[in-house]
Amino acid sequence: MSIYREKLRFRNRSEPIKIAIPVNLRSIFPSKSLRNFFAVVNVGMEVTEETSLEMIHTEVVEQLKKKTEQEKLQQGLNHHVKLQNMLTARFVPAILKYQAIRYGYKSYGERTKTITLTNIGNISLPKDVSTAIEQMEMVMYPTKKSPINGGICSINDRFVISFARSIEESDVIRAFFTQLVEISGIDVEVYSNDGG
Repeated sequence: MSIYREKLRFRNRSEPIKIAIPVNLRSIFPSKSLRNFFAVVNVGMEVTEETSLEMIHTEVVEQLKKKTEQEKLQQGLNHHVKLQNMLTARFVPAILKYQAIRYGYKSYGERTKTITLTNIGNISLPKDVSTAIEQMEMVMYPTKKSPINGGICSINDRFVISFARSIEESDVIRAFFTQLVEISGIDVEVYSNDGG
């Protein structure tokens, strides 16, 4: 809603707002790997003047449920493994494969989203360490095509939403926190590491 109100409602053509959400696959598929094991699902919709926050919430929840079902995630994994095991791919040098993957991500992967929002959830640390920590932040770096990204985490009953941006304008972030306070009535502390 904040992205629409601050950026898109003044444009002539409408476009869907898509949020890329990383999904931890360890809780769905058993894995002992120390490597990152996640998939990314895109949820979103076209927003208009008539769209309410409740409509957005309902649509996003429904899409998240469908796209994070084990069967749907398995299909995505199968597709990637199939690409990796293709006979022709075995003869291509690794350096060329990595360049092709990088090119594909920059050309296609980045275009499929408006923003990335990742939630690492509640962080549990040993008691003797956690009492010394007031809060933590999850910072998701911005990219050229996604200049604002968000991260969520909590520790010791303190919930933190962080935004990182590569642009000067902070209007979308300001609108987000303003709407959050208006809707929920909770106390929000907003701080920044720069003049924005």
